[in-house]
Amino acid sequence: MYWPFKATVKFVDDDGRELRLQYAVSAGDSLAAKCELERRFFSQEVFGYTIENPIAATKQEAAMFNLPAGCIQLLGY
Repeated sequence: MYWPFKATVKFVDDDGRELRLQYAVSAGDSLAAKCELERRFFSQEVFGYTIENPIAATKQEAAMFNLPAGCIQLLGY
């Protein structure tokens, strides 16, 4: 069963500034959500990031995200 997880991804630019972006990831558990983000970033050749602990979305958030299985969505933009 898939469920949406929220994960914050921290990027550091060349000047040392931090940028945090939140993603919703549809996955079976939090480890699978983290692995899916890593897989997508690697395939896009995105490096220099840290995935902070993915947490399960609430029922209300899950209804709002409405993510199909295996989907990732950038939040807040």
